[in-house]
Amino acid sequence: MPDVDVGAEVDILLPMFNGAKYLLELLDSLYQQSYENFQLLIRDDASLDNSCEILKKHNLLSKVGVRIFYNDENIGVVSNVNYLLSDSHAPYIMFADQDDVWFPNKVSKSLFEIKKAEKKYGSDMPIVVFSDAYVGDEDLVKQSGSLLDRNGYFGYGSSSVGVLFKHLMVQNVVSGCTMMMNASMKKCLMPIPREAIMHDWWMMLVASSMGRVIFIPERTMIYRLHQNNTVGLRQSSFFIGLLHVIKKPLQARQRVRKTYGQAEIFKNRYAKILENNFGESLDAYISLSGLGFFQRCWVLWRNKFKKSALSKTIGLYFLS
Repeated sequence: MPDVDVGAEVDILLPMFNGAKYLLELLDSLYQQSYENFQLLIRDDASLDNSCEILKKHNLLSKVGVRIFYNDENIGVVSNVNYLLSDSHAPYIMFADQDDVWFPNKVSKSLFEIKKAEKKYGSDMPIVVFSDAYVGDEDLVKQSGSLLDRNGYFGYGSSSVGVLFKHLMVQNVVSGCTMMMNASMKKCLMPIPREAIMHDWWMMLVASSMGRVIFIPERTMIYRLHQNNTVGLRQSSFFIGLLHVIKKPLQARQRVRKTYGQAEIFKNRYAKILENNFGESLDAYISLSGLGFFQRCWVLWRNKFKKSALSKTIGLYFLS
C-alpha cells in the first residue's frame, strides 16, 4: 500500500464514560499505529471510575497530540459526540470505542482508502469509509466471526445504495468504531439531533443518501463483546429471536417507533436536498406509524423494508 501524505491529519474521537476496565488496551493499540500523524480527542462524560487517571499516565501522550475535555454532568453518547465533532478541525475523523482494540494499520488503511475515494469523487463529496472487525469475547481470548455479519450488513450494504438506505431506516448495520469520514461529511452531518438513536446510525443515513459509502473488505480491529454492549449483536435461532419479540412486545414496539421518529427528523432536515427516491422511501416508512395492520404489511412488503433477521422482520410487521 502506498504511503499516506505526510501532511495529512486525522482526529480520533473518543467519547468516554467509565471506561477504566478496558481503556488501557485501546490506548496500547493506538500507540502501536503505523501512521502517527493523528490527534486523540477525548471527552469524558462525568465518569465515576479512574478512566482519566489511566489516560493521563499512558505513553500515548508523549507520541501524539491528546486533548481531554470534561463534561460537568452525564449528557449521553450522541451529545458527547456532537461536542467532540465541534472540537475537531482535522480533514479526516475516526471514532473509537473505549473497549476495543485496533490493529496497527487501521488508521493508515482507512486514510488511504478515503483519499482514494476523494480523488475519484472530489473532496466536496461527503464520504464515509468503513471496515469489518473480528468479534472478541470479554477477555479477547476468543476472536472470531464478523461484526458486519452479526449486524446484518452483507446482502444489504453490498447491493445498491437505495437498498442500503432502506435497510438503514429500519436497522443500523455499521458501527462507528469502524468508520472514517472526511470534512465534507462532517459539514453535512452536524449537528446530530438528539432524536438520533445513535450517532453512527445517523451518519450512515446521511452518507448513504447524500454521499458515498466505501467498504474496506478487511478486519482492522477487534470489537469486544461484554455485558454492556451486546444489544443487537446476539446471534440466535429464528425461534429464539421470535420468542424475544413475543416476550417483550412493548419494548420491541418502542424500538420500532423510535426509528419512525428518527426518519421524520431526517426528512425534515434534508428534504430539500434529497433525491426523489430517498424522499419517497422516507415518506413510506414514516407513514407506517399511522397505518392499520394490513396497510402496514402492504407498505412494508412493497418497499422491501426489513431487518437482517427474519424473526425481527416479523416483529416489524406486527409491532409497528
